[in-house]
Amino acid sequence: MERYQLQSQASLSAMSEVIMMIPRFCSTMKWEDAPDSDYKVVTENCTYQLTEIAHVTVPRGFFTDLASVPPPFNNLYPANGKYAAAAVLHDFLCEYLSITIKGKPTSITRRMADDIFMDAMFQLGVNTSEVRVLYESVVTYRILCGKDKPSTTRAKRDLEAKWWKNNVLCT
Repeated sequence: MERYQLQSQASLSAMSEVIMMIPRFCSTMKWEDAPDSDYKVVTENCTYQLTEIAHVTVPRGFFTDLASVPPPFNNLYPANGKYAAAAVLHDFLCEYLSITIKGKPTSITRRMADDIFMDAMFQLGVNTSEVRVLYESVVTYRILCGKDKPSTTRAKRDLEAKWWKNNVLCT
């Protein structure tokens, strides 16, 4: 566990000037089934405070699959487990590779996104063995698939745009 915490702190320290603070969710992550898809949609903005000057806000209307767990492992690690809010945060970070520092968007690496995912799981009280398995899974996926750029699909963006049109812009 210490190795993971140290690795994560090293990544956060590399972001710029970091004021010591325990990362935390500022509110409960809320979602519901998204229409016409297998996704969930975040129903309220949710901020994860990294430091006094750095945060990530997952916006209302963001589509997610919660935790992307291969079918053989669904019973051990259900998509909506205790780590689900951290998984949504990770999905958002992987799509945009950006956090906010001192009010300005700041690029991060996919590795930093993975480390923030790990920190968020600890903050949610996920046990160390589950954190280790889930963290190592996203790291292995990143390395084996060469994921280092923001990831999303046109189809997902179209679903999000349709949701915004029907639920925000026209209400």
